[in-house]
Parts: sequence; structure tokens; C-alpha cells
Amino acid sequence: MKSLKQLVTRNYYPLMYLLIAGSFLGFTAELVLTGHWNGIQLVGLAAGIIGLVLAVVALFAAPRMRQTLAVLFVILSLSGVMGTIQHNEARSGEEASAPVIVAATADFSRELPAEQRQEGEEKEAVPPLAPLSLAGMSIIAAVTLLADGRNRQKAA
Repeated sequence: MKSLKQLVTRNYYPLMYLLIAGSFLGFTAELVLTGHWNGIQLVGLAAGIIGLVLAVVALFAAPRMRQTLAVLFVILSLSGVMGTIQHNEARSGEEASAPVIVAATADFSRELPAEQRQEGEEKEAVPPLAPLSLAGMSIIAAVTLLADGRNRQKAA
């Protein structure tokens, strides 16, 4: 156990970037598997791919580039917030105009509106807070990048 702890301690930041990349990969795979690419849904898929690419770049980024990557991750997190708003608006019934936190406690058995379903597609619920995982992963990545002190350039 001690050697595992030393391995993690020595390689903490690269491991974090790999975990973040894996999270974005899983997020993107889920969107692909659920066919989440019609119209505005493409924003979520693109954001997942962009997050994956940024996380891989962060793994090899020079110290001066980390702050720029952190800013890009913060900007990317906004797409998760916008996705949450979109999911909330897509819900039918009274929850559509309710705040996100109220919609999150609502009945998940509601279906997608007919105009959002493809022909022959079964009715499915729109998860109100699912896009916040994108925002969360992005903020974790930004914080990790800002905390990464390896090979930090000394101030003149």
C-alpha cells in the first residue's frame, strides 16, 4: 500500500488529467450511445469531445499553458449550465418553467415532447441535471490545472 501511495503522490497531476479525460470519454460515449446528436443536442456531444481533447492536452501542457487551459475549461463548464437549462425547458408539464432544483425533485417518468422524439422511438425521460456533470468535470479540471505546481516558472 505504501508503494501505491508513493506512486500516486509522485504522479498525482498526470493521474488527475487521465481521470478527467476518462470522465469526458465516458460522458461522450454515453451521448453517442443514446443518440444525443439531433439539433441543439450536438452542443453536448461537442462539449464532451472538446473536454476530452483539453484534458489530453493538459496532460502534456507546459506550465505557461495551464492557466489558458483552465480558462477554457471554465468556459466549457458554461455549456453544462446551458444544457441544464435546455433539459429543464424540454420537460413537459409544470416543471418546465420551474427552477432547476425544483425540476430535479420532480417525477422522472415524464416523457420527451413528441416533436423531440424520433419516429418509432420510445418515450423517455429528460434528466434535468445530467448536463451538470459536464460543468462539474470542467471545474475540477480547471482547479487541477491551477493547482498544478510542477515545473512552475519562477517569477522574475
